[in-house]
Amino acid sequence: MLIRIFRSDWFLQYLLLFVVAGILWGLAFVFPANFVTDGVFTTFGWPDDFSIAHAPLSMALMLVLLVAEAVLLNVILGIHRLTDHKQLVAAAVYLVLMGSSPLMAQPNIMLVVNLLMIVLLHVVLSLYGQQEPYSRLFDAGFLLGIASLLYFPAIFFLFFLLVALLIFQLFHWREWLIPIIGLAAPFVFVAVWFFWTDQLVMQYDFFISKFTPTLPETFPLSAPYLAIWLLVLLLFFMGLPISIRLFNDNAADLRKKFRVVTFMLFFTLLSAFFAGADLKWHLHIAIIPLTVFFTAYFIRHKRSFWGEIVITLIFLAAVAARILMAFQ
Repeated sequence: MLIRIFRSDWFLQYLLLFVVAGILWGLAFVFPANFVTDGVFTTFGWPDDFSIAHAPLSMALMLVLLVAEAVLLNVILGIHRLTDHKQLVAAAVYLVLMGSSPLMAQPNIMLVVNLLMIVLLHVVLSLYGQQEPYSRLFDAGFLLGIASLLYFPAIFFLFFLLVALLIFQLFHWREWLIPIIGLAAPFVFVAVWFFWTDQLVMQYDFFISKFTPTLPETFPLSAPYLAIWLLVLLLFFMGLPISIRLFNDNAADLRKKFRVVTFMLFFTLLSAFFAGADLKWHLHIAIIPLTVFFTAYFIRHKRSFWGEIVITLIFLAAVAARILMAFQ
């Protein structure tokens, strides 16, 4: 089984993470024209040009970043007791879920955004038990501001941050104001730069247009990807009893931190209504809390045999979808 392989964190398991990534994205090195396209960096144009001109190098950088994100998320969840720090299950689940997306077959802006959101989750979870955590609150807002500059719908996660303050019982007015200042700081820096280069009006119109409701873009779905989404939904409901149990756990720190992760998923889905044409990118943020839910199920459920079957089927369906993309 795929999950059983990563129930330890020896050096071999770290190498196997690259093997899993290589299986899911290896065909992109052989058929780069079928995978790497333009328009996947929605805010900046030069990364698109670089990805197309240097497809093998950009794919290699993408794989390294993906594995690094997976390991980082695994370490963070271990630090906060949301998973066993002596296993790499969370890293494997994150890679499989990211590989199950048709849009993640190429370098794109969500790789950077997800990295920022993973670090943001760590900073937010670190607020538990802290007295006057002003520096962490500014860091959380600043990370969210950078993510919003790269992918504007991420700005709605400010409400997720404020809900986390409620969960951790941080009610002082300074603790609510500081993350807003941190969020505004990157926008101030960028606004000064645009003003200096005489681009402020044009960029202002661009950001205001993000508040205009637009219909999401449609994109074709192959049978493997449709099967993947159904399997992910099935796995979610299989792990739901474990999630509910952790949501009401007797340990206060575990209970509150899991509630924060739950609200992260909730705000991902809620803010999807404001993503408009960016909806197909937006749902990748949901992979972060989903990884937490699925990992909790695999680690804490004594009989997760059928769940391991489902995650293996998701992996195989993702490989099949990549093969179809390569030979289309």
